[in-house]
Amino acid sequence: MRQINALIFTDLDGTLLDHFSYSSEAALPAIAQLQALQVPIIPTTSKTYAEVSQIVKSLNLTGPIIIENGAAIYLPLAMAKTFNLFDGNEQQSYQKISFTENHAHWMQILNQVESGFGEMYTSFTELGVDGIVETTGLCPEDAKLAANREHGEPVVWHGTNEQKKLFIAALTKLGANPVEGGRFIHVCGNCSKGAALNWLAEQYQQHICKTEVTTVALGDGNNDIAMLEVASVAVRVRSPSHAYPELDRTENVISTQSFGPEGWAEAINHIFSLN
Repeated sequence: MRQINALIFTDLDGTLLDHFSYSSEAALPAIAQLQALQVPIIPTTSKTYAEVSQIVKSLNLTGPIIIENGAAIYLPLAMAKTFNLFDGNEQQSYQKISFTENHAHWMQILNQVESGFGEMYTSFTELGVDGIVETTGLCPEDAKLAANREHGEPVVWHGTNEQKKLFIAALTKLGANPVEGGRFIHVCGNCSKGAALNWLAEQYQQHICKTEVTTVALGDGNNDIAMLEVASVAVRVRSPSHAYPELDRTENVISTQSFGPEGWAEAINHIFSLN
């Protein structure tokens, strides 16, 4: 692979970050080697921008960030200018590109189904910081960042699978596009990690690479399926808590034997022949 013509789109929780400890230590050598090859590593996550901005600093990632299951992309200013998407505000660190309605809109949608399903779920807003800490294992500081939703709203499901199907159908009828992740159902709009991947790859191809780019997507949950289906190479990272996401595609699919960031490094080393 030529250096700039490969893009890495990676889920965070359970993939680049350990499902339990949220550590990415096992992946650090592979990350460093990709950076030496100038291969962009693009977080593609259900997390908020507030959360991911801290993570990218710790990992020294300087490229785009895809947040809240593809609801928005944050482009570094220089890249936004290259893509002709800069709005002229030099005071910001990133240019935000949104693909769906804001958080308040999806809270209104949830309110409309509350009478029929209210006892069967708890939203992030209802959980509050203490509830997010208890549910996710995050520290209070990180839980505050997780609560800072810009678009969709995660919910914890308490009902049966059959009730969940009815809940999802009711939300869909109202215009939502619910997505199941590793821990939550994300109530959001007609956006996805796959659509965000395609949009960003097209921008790279048109403005930077001037030729087709190879996209590698890594994820462990159902909310990763959209990007795993459309990437040039799909990596299903093994999870200690659930089965591999089920894909329709069969070609160029890698299923790691190791969990989380160890599996991430296993796949990256194989694809790029780093070892």
